Amino acid sequence: MKENNNPIVIKVLDEMDLCNHKDILIKLLLENYKLNFPDYKNLDRFANANYVDMVRFTADKSAIILGAYENNQFLGFIWGYRKEFLNEKRIHIDHIVVQSQSRGKGIGTKLINQLEDIAKKEGIQCIDLVTSLNNENTVQFYNSKGFSMTRVQFEKKLG
Repeated sequence: MKENNNPIVIKVLDEMDLCNHKDILIKLLLENYKLNFPDYKNLDRFANANYVDMVRFTADKSAIILGAYENNQFLGFIWGYRKEFLNEKRIHIDHIVVQSQSRGKGIGTKLINQLEDIAKKEGIQCIDLVTSLNNENTVQFYNSKGFSMTRVQFEKKLG
């Protein structure tokens, strides 16, 4: 992790923040889709639809979206939501994305740590997520943060 004199600030994003950062949020969502689903086309519409969902779920308070800033510059975000799985309250991480030029500064770690703090305050004992196995950096990142693989999703392409 690189040392930096400028502190990284993590804050809960509201609807106004999402509106102010619309372009960069959609760009980051698109980058994340391209990284995790390199064989898929027309990912722009999914990134745009996800942005609309972020706004909608922030408005209805079902989403937890945290943004990372350095010198008031938006660097990345984590988007989670509360859910129940087998009668256990959890937070599911939908996306975590940091701008490529800002990676390696510990921003992803700070975002996850802040989400964990929120979960603990709410009495939630588990955070889960899904990622692509072909995204080795992401798999290593989550392993280093104490996440473990509990299930595997299989796919079979037909035709």
